[in-house]
Amino acid sequence: MRQKRSEQLAFLLLSVSLFSLVFPIILEVFNIPHNKWLIVTISVLSIIALFIKKYWIKIPSYLLVIMCSFYLTYNRDSYPSFWVISKIFYSEFSRFMTGKLTDIPLFLPHVFILLFLLVLVELQFKARKTTFVGLVLVSYLLLLDVFNDIDIVKPLVFVIPLILLIKVVVNQGIPNPFSLIAPLIFILTLSLIIWGLPTEKIESYLLGKTVTYRTKMTKLGVYATIDQRKYGGISRSGFGEDDAELGGAIADDRRVQFEVKQKNPHYWRIDSKEIYTGKGWESTDLAKEAPSYFEEEIPIENGLVNSLEDELIEISFINPVNYVPTTYGEMKITSKVNRKRFEQNRVTNRVNLADSNLKNKFEINLFPSNYSEEELKQVTLRTPITEVDYLQLPENYSKKVTDLAREITQGSSNLFEQVKKIESYLKNSSELTYSKTDTSYPGANQDYVEHFLFESQVGYCDNFSTAMIVMLRGLDIPARWVKGFNTGVVTGKSEEMDVYSIRNEDAHSWVEVYFEGFGWIPFEPTPTFNQPKIEKNESNTESSTEQMPNTKESVTKTSETKKEAEEKEQPLEKQVSQVKKKIDWDKYVPIILAILLTLLVVAGLMAYRYLLYIQGLFLLRDEKKGFMKLYPKILEKMEMKISRDENMPLAEFATLFEMQFSDYKPYFSELTELYENELYGNIQEFEEKDKEKVLNLILLIIKKN
Repeated sequence: MRQKRSEQLAFLLLSVSLFSLVFPIILEVFNIPHNKWLIVTISVLSIIALFIKKYWIKIPSYLLVIMCSFYLTYNRDSYPSFWVISKIFYSEFSRFMTGKLTDIPLFLPHVFILLFLLVLVELQFKARKTTFVGLVLVSYLLLLDVFNDIDIVKPLVFVIPLILLIKVVVNQGIPNPFSLIAPLIFILTLSLIIWGLPTEKIESYLLGKTVTYRTKMTKLGVYATIDQRKYGGISRSGFGEDDAELGGAIADDRRVQFEVKQKNPHYWRIDSKEIYTGKGWESTDLAKEAPSYFEEEIPIENGLVNSLEDELIEISFINPVNYVPTTYGEMKITSKVNRKRFEQNRVTNRVNLADSNLKNKFEINLFPSNYSEEELKQVTLRTPITEVDYLQLPENYSKKVTDLAREITQGSSNLFEQVKKIESYLKNSSELTYSKTDTSYPGANQDYVEHFLFESQVGYCDNFSTAMIVMLRGLDIPARWVKGFNTGVVTGKSEEMDVYSIRNEDAHSWVEVYFEGFGWIPFEPTPTFNQPKIEKNESNTESSTEQMPNTKESVTKTSETKKEAEEKEQPLEKQVSQVKKKIDWDKYVPIILAILLTLLVVAGLMAYRYLLYIQGLFLLRDEKKGFMKLYPKILEKMEMKISRDENMPLAEFATLFEMQFSDYKPYFSELTELYENELYGNIQEFEEKDKEKVLNLILLIIKKN
């Protein structure tokens, strides 16, 4: 029995390890949040599958674990109740049947993934289909590698050996603790060999040997088909150079691009574009001319500065890139890794590195841009003195957009008021919806902005920023399209400064409008985003920032996010204190839930352990009839210790059993005799002492197991 327990424990631990390696990758692909509670969820589901046999206990237990998993994954305010989930399932299914399904709430794919996990857990522990489960997991990882560019080499180094080890435990058992040493050494050696293989050389060799076959596959369109279906036809978020054709859904990429140590949050400006084509943005020929070069450090000016207070910022890139992020104000950028040569585009104010083969690290000495709304209200409309046309619009430009802009800005008394009215309309209009996953492409002969404002009315930052620029230019207000990264999120602290992680999903676009005497001023028309601003006569710490909601892909009505935006436009210190208070309060909720869940699982296992005793108490109320129903269950437990041939008499089996397990003597043989007498018509009274014998035997079985 002890050997069987060891085998079960080994099987459980290995299986939990296998699922815990694979399912975080699956959730990551679907942009579903997950944390340490995922491993707890997998562990509890596996324990239930292994030790609980009755489905009337199993199914409620599964549901409870899944509900707790949701509660621990999402914050309490955004977590839907079971009743709400049921209603949404019904509603979405109805929309699907009528062809009106356009979006899926984030938790629904999470539900399906957990159901997928449940099926595999049942197959693994109940049916012992370990080979099939292993093949499913490996095949799914391979599909993720092909269609989502997920690096699965390292996970597979551990997944495949785990599958083999599980197969050994299931097929051969564990005769003694040392029996696993040989397969463990083999699997560990195999893993280390695979890990240490020169993958680049192998890849180069294979590419050289398969040129003929790959050429044939290219001609057949195999690779093109795969590319079309990558990410489910959805592009990945991140900074890109080609903006000629905007539109379509995008999926968030959570890989970190760079980290910033700073006291205040900033938007990070990379590039700007001037020519709107009706489909996207292109650079003017002037922007393609030779840049200016600087050695080791470069001065940059983005906006008017009247402040004498400077700020020191450190930027560290995770991977080599050629661009250098800048922000608003006057700054001096210094390279901290080797000696870097900077190049600056005078039209776009973009800064690049002449050599980007190394991971870059920069130090920025910043004097932030400093102005007030009252000062901007005094500025009259002027066009910048430059050869670049910041009023350019395509020939087939829709006049409907200009008519809408005139309607929105009607009654404005100054340039700033015009700009703010258009920004506010895009940010707060109940007719426009923010969504990354439901954004469509315009028709072949359709203008990008017209399609967004009057037809789809669904988009993300590119849609909102481009629409604002086109509307402003229609009113003869000079504006340009800017792209870079938003503030990112605080992920640590260093030397009294916050450390911000800027991810690919933080790639963003916004608007710059020209104000005579102040230069290019940034504006943010996208719902739920606010540029950090440092206004005159206010403390630098009173800058405000706003991040995306937790479910970034989910559809968010702009009218609903207005209140959230207003709440987040608080001084940064106040925000931080509120967050700290919330964390101090909420951190106990997962602990309490974990304790309750653990107690529930333990109680469930204890109930399962004493299930036969509980059944005995109920059945023996009917005395002899109850005993006749209970004895086969007792016999089943005994046959788990010693196998019995179908033709062996019960009395003989009871005697043989008590010879090997004397602790059960004489209860088992006496009750067997009582059962046979009743079974074959030798009527005998079932007395109270017989009832005690049955219950004592059951307690003995529980104790010995």
